This record gives sequence, C-alpha cells and structure tokens, in this order.
Amino acid sequence: RDGKGSGIIRNKMSVSKAFRNYTENLESVGVLHSGAFQLSAMNFEIDVSEFYRGELVLLVSAFDTYIHDVIADITTERLMSTKLWKKNLICKYGISRSLSKTIRNEPDKDKRRQMFRIELLKKLQEKTFQKSSAIAIIFSKNGIPNIWEVVSGYLHEEVTITTKKIDSIVRERNKIAHESHIDPRTGKKFSMTEKQIEEKRNYLLEIVKGIEYAIDTRKAQ
Repeated sequence: RDGKGSGIIRNKMSVSKAFRNYTENLESVGVLHSGAFQLSAMNFEIDVSEFYRGELVLLVSAFDTYIHDVIADITTERLMSTKLWKKNLICKYGISRSLSKTIRNEPDKDKRRQMFRIELLKKLQEKTFQKSSAIAIIFSKNGIPNIWEVVSGYLHEEVTITTKKIDSIVRERNKIAHESHIDPRTGKKFSMTEKQIEEKRNYLLEIVKGIEYAIDTRKAQ
C-alpha cells in the first residue's frame, strides 16, 4: 500500500469479484449522497441528514454483503482445492445430506463449485457479520486467524482502533435503523454531515481493501 490513507491497492494484488460487487453497491448508494448534495445546493427547507443516515444504513449493509460474498468464495475454494468434497463434510456447512450427495456426484468441477457456493450463501444469509468479533471468528474458521492484525497493519493503525471504528459505525447504523439515533439532550435525531458520512464510507472501503490484502497475502503463502 502506497502510504496510509492513499486508498490504493497494490498493483500486484488481485481484486476479487466480491470486491467488485462491493464497489458497484457503493455506486448505487451514492444516489442518496448525490440527492442530498443537490437539495443542499438548492437551499430547500429539508434536513439532508436523513439522506446521510439512510446512506449509512446502506453502506453497512453493503459491507455485510461483501463479508458474506468473500467468505462464500474462500470456503468454496478451500473445499474444492482438496479432496474433502468427495466426503460428506459438505454437510457440516448446513447443507442437507441429499443435496450434499448431488453436489459431490456432479462430474463438472466448475458446476460443482457453483452449486456449493450457491447453497453456502443461502446458509450464510441466515447470519450477520457486521461486528468485528463475528467477522474475526468466521475468517478464523476459514484459514485466516488474524484478519484484524493484517488489516490494521495495512491501515497502519492499532488493532483495537480498527475494531472499535468498525463496531462504532455498525452501532450507529443499528441505532438509525431502529429509530434510536436520538440525542438525549434534545430528544431529536443526531444530525449527520456530508463530511461525517464520507469519512465512514471511505473507512469501510479501506477495511474492505485491507481484507482483500489479507486474503491475497494468505494465497501467496
């Protein structure tokens, strides 16, 4: 990485499909940002914070989706690269024995991989990986036991800072989603500025890049 905060992924580093999907989701979320900017420029009597709060909810959802996608990819490749798929160990991922047998008996490796990934994603959708602790656990189960150490190193900051920032963003998102993002001093919703939402957006993007770096580093070992 070319210096802290540069947002540049090393040229030799591969970019996953999950990462590309994440950046596409960011572009979709950007519609809210553009709307808030335009309304602000027109001096309409409207609280643009509502747009930014909505944007934060979608940003964290995009981050959660990325984690699901990348874990599905890692787990699938990990299983398909060994002979484990020939055994009934697919069942330990929550896939039924009958479906497991169908997948294992599929002669085409690419089709077998896709079948497993689709079923795995269905099971992963029942879980949420927004909190840093949950993310660390699921990565550890898939061969990357020190995900936040690697990501924080990529960001050039302490591990505790990285995890606290992630959890803080998620907590704020959840408060907004549950209509509890209220200032106790005024009884009104906390305001959110363009600068604040951009900082959160950029930080989550850096986290995703750090995760891509961690995965890429593991592959090179």
